[in-house]
Amino acid sequence: MNIRLSWEEVLCGAQVGLRREVKALARGHEDAYGWKRDGWRQHIEGACAELAVSRALDLSWSGIPLATWHGPDVGADIQVRYRPNPDQPDLGLRPTDDPSHRYILVHGSLPDYELVGWCYGHEHMTDTLQFVTEGDLHGFEEWRDDE
Repeated sequence: MNIRLSWEEVLCGAQVGLRREVKALARGHEDAYGWKRDGWRQHIEGACAELAVSRALDLSWSGIPLATWHGPDVGADIQVRYRPNPDQPDLGLRPTDDPSHRYILVHGSLPDYELVGWCYGHEHMTDTLQFVTEGDLHGFEEWRDDE
């Protein structure tokens, strides 16, 4: 499922991402699991990916600028996992993630995003970081929005 954000939506997502990165820097947060990345890009693109998911599924996105890393990103139970390109590891699930939440893998770069697939946390979570490949994700024809 492909979504193109408007430039107004990109600006909204970018502002949320900017605030998240500044807050993470101010708190001295380091990347988990030794992952090295461009925090500015990851927070801005990640927030835009959340907005793309909310628009694609017609769900609310609060755009809360202060990342909690535990609450849902979209709606009541959806976590968005953004990866800039398909060559990176797929959907990552951490042992501290909520097993009852749904996790959506998103690829792309603003303003264009692809919702690749989804899974429930409990389907693949273990006591270590797990990467779920695209082939192990549900397609959106299996999406249920009544949960």
